[in-house]
Amino acid sequence: MKFKLVLIILVIILTGCSGTKTTSESNSQPVKEKTEIVHESDNNVTSSDIVKPKSLDKKFIPPNFLVKEFTVKSSDKKMEVILKYQLSDDLNTYLKDNVKFLFNVEFSDILSNDVGVSKTNTVEGLVGHDGELSHTVILTANLQNEINPSLKEMINNDEMRFRLIIYDEFMVAVHIFEDVQWADSFVNGESQHIILDDTK
Repeated sequence: MKFKLVLIILVIILTGCSGTKTTSESNSQPVKEKTEIVHESDNNVTSSDIVKPKSLDKKFIPPNFLVKEFTVKSSDKKMEVILKYQLSDDLNTYLKDNVKFLFNVEFSDILSNDVGVSKTNTVEGLVGHDGELSHTVILTANLQNEINPSLKEMINNDEMRFRLIIYDEFMVAVHIFEDVQWADSFVNGESQHIILDDTK
C-alpha cells in the first residue's frame, strides 16, 4: 500500500515537471516570433526613408550672409546685442525649406572675466517668407557683475572684440565671424575675420 502511494506521488511530480517544461517552451515561442518580426521590419527600411538634415556648411560666406549692423547696449547687469543681417536670395530660399539656424555672441576674455559670463543667449535666426531678406535679432546676457567703465568705453568706441557664431539645429558651429563688430568692413573673399568650420 505504501509502495502504491509513493508511486502515485512520483507520477504526479513527473507530470508536473513535464507540464512546466511545456509551459516555458510555449512562453519562449512568441518571443522568438516577435524577434523575427522586428528583424523583418528592419529589413524593410531603405536609405530613401531616412531624411538627412540639410547642411549649412559654407552657406554663410559673404555675400550670402552680411552683418549690416552690430550694436551693444548695457545697463546695470544686462547686456543687449542687436544684430542686423541680410541674406542673399539663394540662401534665403535654401533656409526657407525648414532649415533651422541659430546665433550667439561670445565675448572677449577681458570682458567675460569682468562681467562673469562668456556669451549671450542663443536665438534662432529669421528667414523671409515674403521676399524679406533683412532681419534683426536681439541677443541678451544677464551679467554677474556690472561692466567696468573703462570696458564700457571700449565697447562704445568699437574697440571691444566680439565673435558671432552660427549653429545648425544640432548646435554644431557651422560659421564663425571673428571681430563681428567690424563686419560692415569685411572684404568678400579676403577678410581675415571670417573663419569657416571645415571639420564637417
